[in-house]
Amino acid sequence: MYATATESNVRYRHGMSIGQGNGRDPLTDDQIRKVAPSVFADKPWQGMTDKYLFVPTAEIVGAMRREGFEVVQALQGKTRIEGKGEFTKHMLRFALPKTLSVHGSVPELVLVNSHDGTSSYRLIMGIFRLICKNGLLVASDVVADLRFRHAKSLADEIIEGTGTLVREVPRVNDQIERLSGIELRPHERLAFANAAHHLRWSDGHSPVRPEQLLETRRREDEATDLYTTSNVVQENLIRGGLHGRTATRQRTKTRAVQGVTENIRLNEALAILANTLAREKAN
Repeated sequence: MYATATESNVRYRHGMSIGQGNGRDPLTDDQIRKVAPSVFADKPWQGMTDKYLFVPTAEIVGAMRREGFEVVQALQGKTRIEGKGEFTKHMLRFALPKTLSVHGSVPELVLVNSHDGTSSYRLIMGIFRLICKNGLLVASDVVADLRFRHAKSLADEIIEGTGTLVREVPRVNDQIERLSGIELRPHERLAFANAAHHLRWSDGHSPVRPEQLLETRRREDEATDLYTTSNVVQENLIRGGLHGRTATRQRTKTRAVQGVTENIRLNEALAILANTLAREKAN
């Protein structure tokens, strides 16, 4: 249903930015183009009306690079409509220049757009966890979530928006510190996993049990604080690879989430879950 290239599917399943093994090296235009060709569209999808003002994502990427932001991950959704693959929704994650890590995580900027009218430009604050190369999103009740209409001044507006979000970095770091300082009891971790499980498999058969979302992939993930727990659950939800059973009891593995829309939906919902639990614990 999603993803545009075999290379992207393989690399994204292993949590790597396309073309780079460490997940933080800047991607070249050629590397981005392999998995997100829509970034370089030079016109909108043919189904758009004359009222649609086309502003290529590549133009915004260039403007952000000049400000010191480099693309470190690219993702694009697939489409079943012939010829539309060059215009669909895409997501780019940008590393912030000279950013220090907090609990092994660094803030980053996430840009979302499409050239088929399914998405306006959107700029979100993200978090990149260095040890597992996970890309989280920050809940909108913590920092601003900026949306932009396609307009002639769009590049300037987005650059101004990056400044707005970068000024929120201390709040993001405070949030990481706060969640890292909240210890969860076993039943609280399981409740978090249950809620996350419902987010992805609310309809139909689930191949795995909720408690499997708490399975760790490395020693550092054995901590029971809220931040680590949310990262573990997010990685298992998004990256997949958990062993389970189909509805007919056949062995299977959960698939990685490769669609832009679903990736953002799950990430934002998990961020809200974590913040809600943090507030409940505080009270």
